[in-house]
Amino acid sequence: MKHQILTKEIIIKTSIEIIEKDEKLTFTTIAKKIGIRSQSLYTYFENINELKYAIVAWGIQTIKKQIQDQLFGQSGIEAIINFSKELRHIALQHSKLSQFILLSTRPIDYPAANDAFKQLRNLLYKLLESTFQNESVRIMVSRCLRDLIIGDIINIGTGWFTDETIPPEESFDKFIQQNLATFQEMDQKSKN
Repeated sequence: MKHQILTKEIIIKTSIEIIEKDEKLTFTTIAKKIGIRSQSLYTYFENINELKYAIVAWGIQTIKKQIQDQLFGQSGIEAIINFSKELRHIALQHSKLSQFILLSTRPIDYPAANDAFKQLRNLLYKLLESTFQNESVRIMVSRCLRDLIIGDIINIGTGWFTDETIPPEESFDKFIQQNLATFQEMDQKSKN
């Protein structure tokens, strides 16, 4: 069998496969899957936490790139809605990885993960700045969208939305549109 060169990317992608299969992520499980000794992983990652936040950074950077590609040329409310839908869609396609990322505490000690979150947040803020003039309204819109998106990811991913009377996508769309309309009114009133 031909040996492959071990890289951080191979370790991260193997780790994601383990996460997506809902298996316990340890250096031992990663090493077995790759076919190496677990000690080899310490050359690339000091400990499992460093690896976990490298996975978080990789996941968020990948999501940001996909969303940027999807939103190319869009602006205004349409872009904000599409940002929300696309983020939700990507996260639901990778439910276990999304939950892994969401359950990770804020990565202050891991600059790559922290930077990835900032880049995704900045992408949303640019969309909000082009639509909402009032800074307080932008903050509330950002928080509301995150609550709605993360709420749907968690609720669908853990099986809470089982009533098909109204499909989750339909209620999500309505919540986004209604909330954005309310925030637009607030933004208009703040100008007067």
